[in-house]
Amino acid sequence: TREPNPEGKGGVCLYPGNWVVLGNGEIREISEYAEEKLKAGEKFRPESNLTCVLGEDSVLAGDPAKMVYGSEKIATVSKVTEREFICTVKCENGESTVLTENTRLPVVGEKGEVELLLPKEIKEGKYYLPVFTTISVDGALQEIDIIDLYSKGDFYTRDVFDEFEKMIQEAIENGETLRGIAAKIGISRQALNWQRKNKLVKISMLKELLKNTKIATQAELNQKIAGIRPASWSAKAATVPKVCDEDTAYLAGFLQAEKCVGKARLSVAQKEEIPFFGELVQKLFKIKVRKGKTRNQYGEYNNYIILSKTVTRFFTELFGLKKSKECRVPAIIQRSPENIIAAYVSGYIDGDGSVSEKKISLAVGMKETAIEFKYLLHRLGINSRIGESPRVFVVNISAREDIRKAAQTMKFRVLGKKYGAEKALAKEYSHNARRNIVPALLLRNFLKGFNLTTTEKKEHFYHTKYNKNGMSKTYVKQLMESNRLTNEVASKISFFLRDDIEFVKISGVEIIPNTSNIPAYDLTPEKSTYFVGGINNFTL
Repeated sequence: TREPNPEGKGGVCLYPGNWVVLGNGEIREISEYAEEKLKAGEKFRPESNLTCVLGEDSVLAGDPAKMVYGSEKIATVSKVTEREFICTVKCENGESTVLTENTRLPVVGEKGEVELLLPKEIKEGKYYLPVFTTISVDGALQEIDIIDLYSKGDFYTRDVFDEFEKMIQEAIENGETLRGIAAKIGISRQALNWQRKNKLVKISMLKELLKNTKIATQAELNQKIAGIRPASWSAKAATVPKVCDEDTAYLAGFLQAEKCVGKARLSVAQKEEIPFFGELVQKLFKIKVRKGKTRNQYGEYNNYIILSKTVTRFFTELFGLKKSKECRVPAIIQRSPENIIAAYVSGYIDGDGSVSEKKISLAVGMKETAIEFKYLLHRLGINSRIGESPRVFVVNISAREDIRKAAQTMKFRVLGKKYGAEKALAKEYSHNARRNIVPALLLRNFLKGFNLTTTEKKEHFYHTKYNKNGMSKTYVKQLMESNRLTNEVASKISFFLRDDIEFVKISGVEIIPNTSNIPAYDLTPEKSTYFVGGINNFTL
């Protein structure tokens, strides 16, 4: 590992408001993440810049010159308290990055290669910021720990009673008493005997016994548990999914967007009939959904109600379902593969979004949630923009290429949304999206190697019908395939043809004194200096 960074003089120091992508797929606001780790980490030199050594956390880090990255263990995290200036690098697309005066940002100018420049060295209109349109993470299918999920509160199962009995006998053989075993979770010996008589296993007691047993592991028992029920005798047992698959992720997104949640009740109101909702709940939990109708000032609505404390606990604890304005994108979704992410976003848009050939959008109550959704779309290779209204933040997919990709990737189940996606896929476009244009400034240094005629220069380089300052990636690829470019030029410009990068023009740099002494934060990866981060534009 690299030497710790007590002085906070790493290559990248970012102010609060910037986000970083961890190796497990989660996105975290840098100050929130750093402060959390500084409280728990092994600190040194606390009289100066606070620095701590981390454990197993990793971050996406790499080489900004090549704009390549991978997962690297984080060696240290630092809080830097004496930066003099706050530097805001503003981009033409309305987004920005906020960093310290000593942080070198990867930019591309007329040299046609990545340069690492300080904010004061970046000239307005002369440089472009390479930003990722796709963020690649090795997401993994997330297992659901049923015992952890239901260990708080009165939840029971019959499925592991034999193992439970063996654990009690094992504890007695080790010198414990029934009274002592019961007292560990705050119940009486009589209550424990009642559970044994009825062959019920309280999940909280099972978790306690698992701490000192050789009978079985928690993972083994999780696989055996099929049904969970609350304490009430009138309540039915519900099955609980063992992994966060596409159906589970879709339902979580749908409920997060469109639900009313109580302790033992989840309800959804939709103007459209949504028969898939009851079918999905029945498939996942073996619970029937009640259906009714209500009328208000906006018209008649179909009401769908889940009466199950087990199901409510599943979504509130695992996916953070609560008041819509307070909901965040769950960590279990961020860590998942792309197909699970697509299912979750599809569910959310079906619940509180719109789909047409002109725009696909969703609305959330917090800016942090909007940034998390924008990041999820980056994981799917879809660009979006965040808009703000008095009551909500809206994540808009409005570029034609992104609309098509979203319509292809997401499997909508509400009929109106499915119809909108079909219309988007049927629509044809006659010219390139901006991301498929390489800015002329970046190619100017290689123009001689293109071997273009004067007519070709006028048509493809100096201007095009729809874009007056660049050359389409498709045309450059055609030149490469027809051997019109020298090997040296082809090698250098291949960087500009990548599908996962867009070059955003820097419109200005604002540098103001840090009079409030706002701290900056520095992560030190094991091998690299630069990591994937930003506010809305993610770069290295």
